[in-house]
Parts: sequence; structure tokens; C-alpha cells
Amino acid sequence: PAVPQHKDNDQATLPGTGEGTFNSEAVGSGGMKLVITRDAAWKAVITISRDETMTADAMNFTVKGNELSWSLGLHGGSCESAATRDGSVIKGEVTCGGHAAFTFWLKKAK
Repeated sequence: PAVPQHKDNDQATLPGTGEGTFNSEAVGSGGMKLVITRDAAWKAVITISRDETMTADAMNFTVKGNELSWSLGLHGGSCESAATRDGSVIKGEVTCGGHAAFTFWLKKAK
């Protein structure tokens, strides 16, 4: 029997660590890390580094095909994230109350 092959965008290849950068018109750019795990449900932890390092659990982390979404609590406010995955690259945008938006680009670390 043939062994099933995982495609680059198969959900089985999603768990892991993505590292890259974020860019914001308001605060400039910095480093970003997204660690995705899956037990009974999808979970993720986001770390953003610039002048200081902030780490937050992603709330309501959702995977629908190549579309990812989650909420973050940053600086006492709620932020919404939307991203797409293409192979080992995840890119998207975070908006916080309609302002303080930033974009990000992450590549899965080996």
C-alpha cells in the first residue's frame, strides 16, 4: 500500500515554530515568533520583540485550510489576527481596535 504524502499546506505540517519579523507604521519593526501546537485543539503562543519582549497566548486559534486566525490581549486591549499559510511561510496582519495594526512574515524554523 502507498504511504500517504503530506502536502506543504497539510494541517499535519502546521505545528511548529515560525520565526520572522513584524512591521508597524506606529512603532517600526521587530522580531516575531509563533509557536503552534495541537492536542485536542489548536493552540499558539506569540512572542513579539522590539524594545521589550512580550509573549501572549493566542485565544481562539482557528485553522481553516490555509487561513489562520486568532485573538491577542496586548497592552490591555484586544487584537485580532488573520494570516495565510503558503508552505512554510505564514504572513498576515494584526489589528487592535482599528488602530496600531502591524503586518508580519514568518518562516517555519527547522
